[in-house]
Amino acid sequence: MNCRMEKISFNSVALIQQGMSFIVKAQGDKKEDKETPKVELVSPLKSKPADAEEGAEEKEVTSYYGLTEDSWLSLLGKLATMATDSRPKIANTSLQTLYTILKENGSVFTHDFWQMIISGVIKLLFDELQFSFQSKKYSSKDQSYEFLKQNCKQAYSKMIDIYKLHHSKLKDFMPEFLSIIVNPMQNPHESLAKISIEAFKSFVANVSPYFDENAWNRVIESLEKVIQATTPSLVPLIPNKICF
Repeated sequence: MNCRMEKISFNSVALIQQGMSFIVKAQGDKKEDKETPKVELVSPLKSKPADAEEGAEEKEVTSYYGLTEDSWLSLLGKLATMATDSRPKIANTSLQTLYTILKENGSVFTHDFWQMIISGVIKLLFDELQFSFQSKKYSSKDQSYEFLKQNCKQAYSKMIDIYKLHHSKLKDFMPEFLSIIVNPMQNPHESLAKISIEAFKSFVANVSPYFDENAWNRVIESLEKVIQATTPSLVPLIPNKICF
């Protein structure tokens, strides 16, 4: 039964990947076909909620390759959730598919849509990973624990690559990216904190060529907050009354 469910999950991820590739390619082919009306990669669509009253005015929504933002967020959110699956094959494939979609299509996303992706997809991914670390106790020799650590490292690596690749569109969201990287440093789970520290070093090493003075100030401020939050207090060690 478990093998069957894993196969179904794996096939669903593959179907999402194939479907997205087909949609993007189909729209690209239409653009290249001179006899076919030009199809914009980013275009407005008219729609109204299913529960809207009859005669209600349709609202304009943005679409990418013919898919509305809500549809994109739903698909990307499902991939983010499945990328933290305890089954390595499902998690690896989902994470890679999510990364590929953002890498190949992120250049056409608007500033506002990237904001939705960061809060509703990328943050969701790392929240789920943190929860996985804290949800149960692992032994040092547990294979599922080793996979979890590797999966978390891969997620950070791919996120940093996405930020670097689409830096011109994502630079305004640097505080959000730093928060995703830095917050786990304060987590009591030692392995997660170490992975977060390495991710921070990788982020600075890979993206620093694009930093301006404001970006460096944000990096320093993030470090200062972590240092303040993780520095042990000496107050409990000092006796209430000091006798001479």
